[in-house]
Amino acid sequence: MVDIKELREKYMNKEFVIITNTERTVLVTDIDEFYMTVKVTKNRYSRQNCVGNYFPYVNDIVKYPLTALPVMYEVSE
Repeated sequence: MVDIKELREKYMNKEFVIITNTERTVLVTDIDEFYMTVKVTKNRYSRQNCVGNYFPYVNDIVKYPLTALPVMYEVSE
């Protein structure tokens, strides 16, 4: 079982870089039993290359299922 409190301590209100189909930086805004909600703060590509949930753009809100979280690297200060 997933420990939500532990996940929140590790991820909440921190920025992470996700490198998948697009390289983007996200701010984790919420975590519940099923989803991690993030807001995209930076994106390597333009809006034309970022359509829908597959390619979220700056200020888009995205929910990732906890069972399929992307690889996330914490942004160093």
